[in-house]
Amino acid sequence: MDNLLPVMVQRIILGLVMCCVCLPVAAQAQEESNASQVDITELSLETLVNLQVVTACRAKKALFKTASAGYVITSEDIRRSSATTIPDLLRTVPGVNVAQINANSWSVSVRGFGQRFSGKLLVLKDGMTIYTPTFSGVYWDIRDTMLEDVDRIEIIRGPGGAVWGANAVNGIINIITKNAADTQGGLVVAAGGTEEGISEVRYGGTVGDDLSYRIWGKGALRDASVHDDGSRGQDGWSSLRGGLRADMTPTDNDRVTVTADIFSGRVGQNTWIPSPYAPGSLYLDEYDAPYWGGNILTRLEHDFGRDVNLAVQVFFDAVELKRRFQGGVYGPDQTSTEGTYTLDFDSQIHFPIGSRHDVIAGIGYRSIWDKFTSEPYWSATMSPSHLQRSIYSAFVHDTITLWEDRLALILGCKLEHNDYTGFEVQPSARLLWTPSERHTLWAAVSRAVRTPSRAERDQLYLREPAMAITNVNLSPTAALIGAAGGVRTLLATGLASGAGAGGYSIPVIPVVQGSDDFVSEELVAIEMGYRMQPVDRFSLDIAGFVNFYDKLMVMEADNLVLGPGYALFGLKVSNGRKGTGYGVELSARWEATDWWRLDASYSYQHVDTWQRSAGRNLLPMGGTEDSPESTASLQSHMDLPSGIELDVTGRYTDELASLEVDSYLEMDARLAWSPYEALEIALIGRNLLHNHHEEFKDRIVYLGDSQIERSVLAKVTWRF
Repeated sequence: MDNLLPVMVQRIILGLVMCCVCLPVAAQAQEESNASQVDITELSLETLVNLQVVTACRAKKALFKTASAGYVITSEDIRRSSATTIPDLLRTVPGVNVAQINANSWSVSVRGFGQRFSGKLLVLKDGMTIYTPTFSGVYWDIRDTMLEDVDRIEIIRGPGGAVWGANAVNGIINIITKNAADTQGGLVVAAGGTEEGISEVRYGGTVGDDLSYRIWGKGALRDASVHDDGSRGQDGWSSLRGGLRADMTPTDNDRVTVTADIFSGRVGQNTWIPSPYAPGSLYLDEYDAPYWGGNILTRLEHDFGRDVNLAVQVFFDAVELKRRFQGGVYGPDQTSTEGTYTLDFDSQIHFPIGSRHDVIAGIGYRSIWDKFTSEPYWSATMSPSHLQRSIYSAFVHDTITLWEDRLALILGCKLEHNDYTGFEVQPSARLLWTPSERHTLWAAVSRAVRTPSRAERDQLYLREPAMAITNVNLSPTAALIGAAGGVRTLLATGLASGAGAGGYSIPVIPVVQGSDDFVSEELVAIEMGYRMQPVDRFSLDIAGFVNFYDKLMVMEADNLVLGPGYALFGLKVSNGRKGTGYGVELSARWEATDWWRLDASYSYQHVDTWQRSAGRNLLPMGGTEDSPESTASLQSHMDLPSGIELDVTGRYTDELASLEVDSYLEMDARLAWSPYEALEIALIGRNLLHNHHEEFKDRIVYLGDSQIERSVLAKVTWRF
């Protein structure tokens, strides 16, 4: 991580240089610049609550009349937020739990089961999945993007498997970028502060009357977090990325979209791992993990008339990572590589049948192939090291009008076949009732599955020595003491066999083995919701759910092997648990005046899990204990005279008792001034109530106890 030590210096220099370039030029900008900023108070509340969304049923529908628990972060919300990453934007969304693990890793989950890789949440960008099939989750640092190009982020809470397929279990996040026609002209963003430096450049133009395009680039340097004792970690990160988007309308009935991104970066990491050279030793490894990749997506849409349209989409995505284990005093450095490549084809047709049926149907195919390499003493191996998998799918979704403009029944189902578990069936039934234009009630019953990841089937890895046997003279109730943030509780029943002599303590190294017996996790969810706009300036959205989980993943005790001064404790991935979850989510918006708007959200959730059958030795693998039961936020947006904007957000997060993470209250603030329409100067503060605080500990890979610091950022945005 030596090469990341001067990050702060580079970051400040980067910000200063960009500010020096932008400010004099921007000062000459004309007020009549073609800036695309939108004043939030100029949008009526009626317009906001009727935002069109596509994620709920893969076709444009008004959010207010959608039979799902939905939320939209608009481009104006993004501009007026204090966030510089996608996870931070999601912090105020009801039902979404965001916790920063360290400087480059987040736990983002919906309705519980928080982990670094939250497998029950599907994440899309422009309809392309960015959910890694290796670990069932998202590398949020790798998938960073230029926030100014994001048109909106649609969040659907609850199952979406009937239209999106496997892994859309507890929710879907769909990041939708702007049409190239909406990003014409130039844009320069320069930001520098105590924790990060960011520079962005974008230019959009046209070719003829039918083709719009934009090209963009972004560089970012992020500082490392601090440890409990105040020392600086090695988890800073840097990245460079760029891309293009072109939108073409060759005829009035045809639309073509092409997007392409490339990226590379370097992530620092602190990981406590067992040493392969000294079994039983806990070794703090500090290393760099460079990554690179890219993707290209093409989408064709054709309108046949009479409300019939066809969409065909193809994308290819590639990501490669390289990790280095510093052998240090134990021996030579070790490296491993991970490459994942995805080719996806998807098509859908939308058509009516008579006057009552609005049908969407489609088919899809996805090919995933990967490669993993590791040197002999690396603590994890994937077997086989190369694998190709295929997924075939088909879905149908029918909105049946029972009473025109008042009552509709929505039926849907998706069939998928994958190489691990064969056929999966994910049906859904929803009822939508709109007794008036200002009130909507809905209810739904759905089934969804999360299919096994590559690691859950084929990986073997050593975990940190997270426990010590205090008395090797084991009995069925032998005490195992959790340590170092890993396994907190372990049922010792059945481990007596093979135990050695008693009277001393030895470290235990967990050895986790994927299993061919591991199958899909299952969910049956019952949901209800109510949206209302009783007066023009106030809206309220309430959703409640009861979830029934089965075949949840756990680690099951397999065997115990005693060595000289240590023990290898075998753990096998299994479907040994089931559970229930329930909760309520609330969001409200109030335009107090023409220049002051308030947004509030509150969520409560609770998940209980238990063994599917007695007599098995299971470890918990996340649930309500890894997600806060209660979260709340209040946002205030003010438009003050002379082009000044003041945005303040307060947010509360409940404790994570099982991870020994305390509850916390934090505040973010943004003060912005626009001397010209084309220029915006902002001062942003995040986590202002504490010097630093802890938000999460990863159960799977122990990344150390990291503290998230208070930060201040100056930002200049110039449009021309």
